[in-house]
Amino acid sequence: MLGAYYFIRKHNTSKTAALIELMCYSIPISWRNIFGGSFASLPVPWFYIIGALLALRLVMIKSPISKKMKWSTVFLVLVQISVVFLSLGPLAITKYQSSIYFTEAVGQFITLSFYNILILLCIAKGSLLEEKDMFRLRQAYVFGGLITSIGVIIQFSLHYFGGILIGNIEFALNRVLYLFMFIDISSGSLYLISTAFMMILFKNDFKMSRSSYILTVGTIVIATSITSARTGIISFFIVFSLYLFSKKGILKKLTGFASYIVLLFVVLTFFSFVRPMDNSINYVINSSGRISGYKIAWDLFVSNPIIGTGFGRTHTFHLMGGRAIPHLTFLQYLVQTGIIYTTLIFGIIFYALIKSWKNSIKEGWVLLLTLVGSFFIPDIFSSRFILIVMLFILLNNKSVAIDLTMEE
Repeated sequence: MLGAYYFIRKHNTSKTAALIELMCYSIPISWRNIFGGSFASLPVPWFYIIGALLALRLVMIKSPISKKMKWSTVFLVLVQISVVFLSLGPLAITKYQSSIYFTEAVGQFITLSFYNILILLCIAKGSLLEEKDMFRLRQAYVFGGLITSIGVIIQFSLHYFGGILIGNIEFALNRVLYLFMFIDISSGSLYLISTAFMMILFKNDFKMSRSSYILTVGTIVIATSITSARTGIISFFIVFSLYLFSKKGILKKLTGFASYIVLLFVVLTFFSFVRPMDNSINYVINSSGRISGYKIAWDLFVSNPIIGTGFGRTHTFHLMGGRAIPHLTFLQYLVQTGIIYTTLIFGIIFYALIKSWKNSIKEGWVLLLTLVGSFFIPDIFSSRFILIVMLFILLNNKSVAIDLTMEE
């Protein structure tokens, strides 16, 4: 890791950007610990270690705007500090109510604390990344997705054509899940498609031939399809549609729509290999029996609206009477942490979205994709890559703090 850091630094990259670039490269292996074992047995991946070094780096940086910080920034810092400390509440609740699930609750607490502390430091320090840094970081983010996609395709090919099992593969009633090294394939598919979307958004920044560009995007889209998870695909086509409508000029819209049709055809073709469909529309709108789980979760939230029921997926599963926890992050956090914590932690994401659009930061589209995807997965904050996208926006030197006060 040290050698990789110095190699990146040789390219005239700042220390902060070099650490974030390493985090981008480590996403594909971030569901394995530093010794290659499962994350559950030892929740210490390289992603966390590099992130801890980034946090230390941010603490050491003397912010040039510290003496004239806007009231809006001070307010956001205070909000994020509150989120960090409020995380102790759900942890304590699980310890008090179901101590047998406390270890799992600690894992969720660590994940959230890692995310919240880094977001806090980014808000406090302001814009640190220049465009030359962002150029390399976008490349690193896409490269991580490409390497993972190649791994998924190799895994699929060996199993589908040769019956050879490598990596993490699960067998469901009507499909095969090719997880590569992911724990949750829904989050994995969302990560993969986000890297393809990043490349589409910054097509002109990637110095490659048209054929290389098509091959790269196509590889990632194909890999996302053969994971057999719907999350990434559905989220992408929703947000890509919004992106096309936002573009100015009929020609650009028509060109984008043509790309949309081609990508949709590729997705449906490769989906058929791993998840045969009698009816594509039925596949998209099928709730997989989750609606009843949402109702149970909502009733559980209503009975504990302020402080929630506590961290831990198994703890929540038990409270829901053996029903799977909601595949909807916002609802899961309402259940586990209550309305105050949920509002604050999602409020920062909405702030970053508004900030990106006001400052013409295209990464906001990737964040929107991630947010839409959170409606189909249990916990977006454990997905790793949402933190990277937030860093891209909050530390971007194009980013100007939004004044939340009424002062001129």
